[in-house]
Order: sequence, then structure tokens, then C-alpha cells
Amino acid sequence: MSAFPITEAQIVSLFMESVGFGLHIATFIVCLRTLLGNSRGVRKPINWPLLCIAISLFIVGAYDVALSLYHIIVAFVLYQGPGGAAASLDHISNWVNVFKSSNNFAQTLIADAALIYRCWVIYGHRWAIIILPSIVWVADTIVSAVEVYYTATLRADSTLPEAQRANAFAQAYISLTFVQNVMTTGLIIYRIWTVHKQSSRYFSQSYSTNGAGMGLSRINRILIESAMLYTIVVFITLVVDFDNNNSVYGVSSFLVEIAGVQFDLIIIRVGQGIATEHMQTAVESQQLELRIRRDTTVERSGGSKTVMQSHPSHTHFDVEDSSLHQKSPGLVEDAPDV
Repeated sequence: MSAFPITEAQIVSLFMESVGFGLHIATFIVCLRTLLGNSRGVRKPINWPLLCIAISLFIVGAYDVALSLYHIIVAFVLYQGPGGAAASLDHISNWVNVFKSSNNFAQTLIADAALIYRCWVIYGHRWAIIILPSIVWVADTIVSAVEVYYTATLRADSTLPEAQRANAFAQAYISLTFVQNVMTTGLIIYRIWTVHKQSSRYFSQSYSTNGAGMGLSRINRILIESAMLYTIVVFITLVVDFDNNNSVYGVSSFLVEIAGVQFDLIIIRVGQGIATEHMQTAVESQQLELRIRRDTTVERSGGSKTVMQSHPSHTHFDVEDSSLHQKSPGLVEDAPDV
């Protein structure tokens, strides 16, 4: 523990969280513009659930970085007692530590719930898909409440890695969070892969002429929509926490902001109509169009043998940004809100 004292750990934590909060501000602004802005001069209906989640994540992130700054100022400037800044920061049951711990749990629980909801949406509202992740999320909520209780009542001069009882529940929490994220991320990546396979059958002409762009678009979709970045940071937090190192303060603070950043990026893709469910809607619309053409052709021919021709020019798929522009009459112009 002496290799990374609590004083240095808290300063590094403030720096890492400040960097993360800067990213959070940038993505939050774009997220608000996406949710509240106009589309081709027509004002879109506001998706209130997504807006409320984004605002909640931003408020928690802003509050947490403010608490970190206050904690540093108190320890290094205002505290005049024995032991200096280290003694001030060592008191685990300090109200700032309790509130920061609560913020961390609240932020990740909100982000995890949003990720489960996201998984439910792209799987066509199939409840069976999210049963196991939801059970893990409930268990996570219970464990987080117990950890906050022990942190608030420990009344000892120690850091989190040194407080065995509280740290045991913190490790259990981050382990459950990682398991839940691996499940939802894996399910989302699998869904992206299957939708890509379906779409490549109906938009093969566009893919063949824009292979490199599709590769980049596919990577972006996997990284952003599966929340892989968030899952990676959760894994790093898990490793550091089990190493019983004070660096857990910095990584966990950064995780608070990354949770909000990741969700903002998902909202931006959904709001712009370039998310996986919009591609799935496009594929289903194309399939419906082909079936209608086939049935109409057979009916007009009076049962005679006809050759159905699909017209890929009617549907233009822009691979650069994965956006779909439906030009065929009778098809759904705008994808449904998520």
C-alpha cells in the first residue's frame, strides 16, 4: 500500500475523473442536441426516458467530481489536525467517501440498467433475453446497499482496500457488474453480427462497393452499441480492486464518467437513426417490399410464370455512416423511437 499512498491516489483520482468529466460534457451536449434538435426541419418527439437517463448520469457525474475537488481542498488546505492530508483522507466513514461510494454505485447501476434495456430493445422486446442480466442487476443493487452501510458505519481510519468488510462487498459488487456487462455486451455483439449478416444479403451491392467503409462502420457499431469501452473499464476496476491497491480510487472515479459517456454515445446513434435496431427495421422493410412485389406480380400475371426483380436502387444504404434512406413508397420513413 505504501507504494501508492492515499494522498497521491486521491490527487490522481481527481485528475482522471476531471478528464472523464470533460469527455462527459462533450458527449452530453451532442446527446442533448440529438434528442432535442430538429430532423430535416421537422421537430422530433422527445424521447423522455432516454433524456431523463442521460440527465441523471450527467448530474451524478458532475456531483461526484465536485465532491472529489472538495475532498482534496479540505485535506490539503483546510485540515490542520495531526497527520496532515493523509489523516484526513484515511477516514473511510467521512461523509464525502460515503457519498462518493453511493455515486459510484448509482452511476453504474443506472448505466447497467440502460444497457439491459438496450439489449431488450435490439432483441425485439424479448423478455427471456434479459432475465439473467436483470437478476444479476438486482443482486448488484443489494450488494451496493450493504457496502454503503458498512462504509458509513465503519468509523475507522483506513482506506477502502484496508477495510476488509466493506471492501469485500465492493469486490462482490464490481464482480457482479462485470459478469452482467459481459452477458449484455456479448448478447448485443451477437445481435449486431446477425443483423449485419441479414443486411448484407439485401444490400450486397452497396457493401461490395464500399467494403472498407463497412469495416469501419461495423467496428464503430460494435464498440459503441455494445458498450465495450464501459465493460473494459469495469474489468480494469475489478483487477485493481482485487489487487487491494489505492489506485482503485482513480479507476472507479473514471468509471463514473465513462458510464455516462458510453450511454451518451448510444443515444446519439439511436437519435440519428443509425443504430442496430434501425438497420434491422430497414432489413424487415426490404423483406416486406420484396414479398409485396412478388405477391403483386403473381396476382397480375394470373398465375403465369413471372420473374420478380428487386430494385436495389430504390433503397440506398450509405455505408459511410450506416444511415438508411428509404425511397420506396409505402415503406416506413423513420425508424421507431427507442
